[in-house]
Amino acid sequence: MTGARICTQTLGVAYHPRVIMRPFVVIALVLVLILGATAAASLLRQSPQSIEPSAPDDFRITLDQTQTVAGTTLHLTGAEFASDDTLLDFQVSWPDFDPATNLMPITFESLTVSGVSGDPTFFGTSKLDQSRDGAVQMTLAVGPPMPETTDIVVEISKVGLSDADGARWIDGPWTFTIPAEDVIQDPINVPIPVGKTVESGPVAITIASVHLSSRAVSVAYSVPAMPAGEAMPASSVVQLVLPDGQVFNGVGRGGIQLREDSWVAYFPALPEGVDTFQLAFTSFVTPVEQPVDVTFPIPDGFWDVTADATFAVGQTFVVDGETLVVDSLARSEPETGYDSTKPGEVAVIIRNTGQPGDRTITLGGPTPEGQTLTDDLGNSFVPTGGSMGMAEDGKGGLEAGESVSRFEMPIDSSATTLTLHADSYGRVFPGPAPITIDVP
Repeated sequence: MTGARICTQTLGVAYHPRVIMRPFVVIALVLVLILGATAAASLLRQSPQSIEPSAPDDFRITLDQTQTVAGTTLHLTGAEFASDDTLLDFQVSWPDFDPATNLMPITFESLTVSGVSGDPTFFGTSKLDQSRDGAVQMTLAVGPPMPETTDIVVEISKVGLSDADGARWIDGPWTFTIPAEDVIQDPINVPIPVGKTVESGPVAITIASVHLSSRAVSVAYSVPAMPAGEAMPASSVVQLVLPDGQVFNGVGRGGIQLREDSWVAYFPALPEGVDTFQLAFTSFVTPVEQPVDVTFPIPDGFWDVTADATFAVGQTFVVDGETLVVDSLARSEPETGYDSTKPGEVAVIIRNTGQPGDRTITLGGPTPEGQTLTDDLGNSFVPTGGSMGMAEDGKGGLEAGESVSRFEMPIDSSATTLTLHADSYGRVFPGPAPITIDVP
């Protein structure tokens, strides 16, 4: 469900205190893939790609329908059809438009749609762009056109806005109609029942079904709910591997059905002639509830600079039989215009020094909670975030690598050492073995 940033050597899952994951958000996670089968792992020598699927040009139409209710205007500008779903492009604006006011996603509870099929609980906002020219660009995902083409009618009952003062709702409805003669039927409509569960450690992933359209390969899957911090996927849960070795990360559209922990991941449409592919799964990280403390010297020159700088440390320590090292300490000054009474940040960079294939321990995951940084004078510094680092394992997959823990910067220049404490550390384990899907 994600777009992601790739580094050639080390990848990190960023985390921040009190971040809430929303169904409609495409979370930017690291691209991690550790396959349970050696043959499949050998395919992953190419970096995974994250590509938003799109239907061919002749599956898209331009529309120009505008409705205004209580000063709030929704402008339907276009539609894209496929046998997996229908995407509707809107521009949304409201009185006294302020870019600091956010448009809230529209969920299935606020939608009444006719002329389409599919599970309505997956209907809703799939994309929100930054505001520009006095409007917010929004994409709404609803079901695919009915086999017997009819008008598609979409009614939006309310629109939510949020700002520093909280959320407010504007009651509609806004109603839009796409005439039957403008609706395009997708000639590729191939449902593939799967109903297979694969497991690794405490994680069980069930692939319910796969669907092929001219736009995408969509995969409906579920991951049983796990308590926060019990197990964390290191990337997009599902990936698609083509016979030629290309690997794609699933991007989400339609979100998660919370009551069943069910997701839909989308991949680019299959190239012509491809009659089989694999669904592969990311690695996961579980917390080990054992405290870790490491004390290291504040490097020479740390207190002297007044600009962003990185200093080598080189303090090693052992966690669960694996050697880690406080590789470096990076300080960053407050941004220009920032409140000068607040300190900058210090980042503690910790690397697993093991050989590729033997690195399973990371200090940075799966959550930063329980981490503290203190100096030898007893001062404590507030955590501000960090990342759980991954690195190439030498087999085409990824494993524990370099993690980052961020804190408010120490401010007492008479301090000579820092101590990083973590209530727990993370252990990486590979995802389940891949599933082979044959195209009927």
